[in-house]
Amino acid sequence: MPIRTLIVSAFFSPLNVIASVRVGKLAKYLAREGHAVTVATFDPEEALALVGPSARSVFVDPAAEGIRMAYFPARPTSAWSRLVAGTVLSDRHGRRLHGAIALFTRAGSLLRLYGIHLGCRKTIRGLLRNDPPDVLVSSYGPHVSHWLGLYAKRLRPGLRWVADFRDPVVNIRKPGWTQGFDRWLERTYVARADQIVVVTEPDRTRLVADYGPRFGTAALAARISVITNGFDPEDAGLALQSAEGPDIRPLSADGRLHLVYTGLLYEGLSDATPLFRMLLRMAREGEIPADGYRVHYAGKNFPQLRAQAASVGAEGCLVDHGFLSRPDTLALQSSADLLLIFNWNYRAEQGMLNAKIFEYLLSGRPILAVVTGDLPGSAIASLVRDARSGFAFETSVPSEEPDFARYLKACVDIVRAGGRPRIEPDPSVVARYAWPSLVRRYADLLAARPDRSDA
Repeated sequence: MPIRTLIVSAFFSPLNVIASVRVGKLAKYLAREGHAVTVATFDPEEALALVGPSARSVFVDPAAEGIRMAYFPARPTSAWSRLVAGTVLSDRHGRRLHGAIALFTRAGSLLRLYGIHLGCRKTIRGLLRNDPPDVLVSSYGPHVSHWLGLYAKRLRPGLRWVADFRDPVVNIRKPGWTQGFDRWLERTYVARADQIVVVTEPDRTRLVADYGPRFGTAALAARISVITNGFDPEDAGLALQSAEGPDIRPLSADGRLHLVYTGLLYEGLSDATPLFRMLLRMAREGEIPADGYRVHYAGKNFPQLRAQAASVGAEGCLVDHGFLSRPDTLALQSSADLLLIFNWNYRAEQGMLNAKIFEYLLSGRPILAVVTGDLPGSAIASLVRDARSGFAFETSVPSEEPDFARYLKACVDIVRAGGRPRIEPDPSVVARYAWPSLVRRYADLLAARPDRSDA
């Protein structure tokens, strides 16, 4: 008898946001593991009508995979579409508001989300009544998904609920005064969920440290699993569907080093200035040609990157590609000399693992990670080093600057000689992050019977 699995998510294919990718790949490969999968979500077509065709990308074909779709009502979906449009199109991701503006913005957002969640309850009731699932997986954020998980658990106490935290509820990207309310919501989810999934080990450590004294440290630790994001080997051919088709050419054909960043930038956290400063210093000291490099960006946050470059006088090296379709994004990655990640690692928020890095692993191109913050030993630097997939520079370790400069110079020299920087990844490490492998672990988790003696 297949396990009947209901996935509740605000985002789903073909809306091109990272949250769609995680739940889309989960649904796809759970279905291939023999689960009877139903996905309850908002109709992505309404949001796509607002954000435009470039935001369309099919991560999973529900009909082909035997996945049943259940859409929430149109009225709340319209309200949700406006929120999605603001998220996908915004050039101010991670913006920190203050004072009365922060108060009204945050309160208004939560009230809209709560109203949307109320409008979705009927769909959940129908699914529980007509095709009762064995397990429900809800994907945060936003809060709507977990609120619906709480609602389903209240209606069917025996239902196994897995709360998946793609992002941490409590993080430094939110105004400090909201943290108390966020912690209360997070504590509620932790108390009621039968199992919890997070994407990094530091996320697990924090939850156990924060809530272990209340719920029992050992019991809570046993309920929390770490399952990262990943890459889908079947996406490797998507770049061939780009405008360049099979004729993807290295950007370095012009003799310059081309560094490429694709995706979101979080204001105040994703910081490219250490890279710009290093390139400018090396050019000034004659280590690399002044016009020997270009930094490419694809996404909706170019004004943020331009402002960072302008702050040190480096804006002349920038190339803006705008918001690209997923095939065109993958083609740009394939043509890069180095793929850029701008991440952070603070004592107040540790272990951030940008999901984009897994897409980079699929490309096979070298990764250059620049990690700001006050804490060394970031998860993303460890991944790059363990996988032998490039170079990571952490600003919290100034002694790494000479190695950073040597790496950049070596890459510039290779390109000037007519070659391309290359890597020899560790296949055993890279394979850990393939979605088929990750979802097999997820399937084992869903098949297990958790001990809720602490409930």
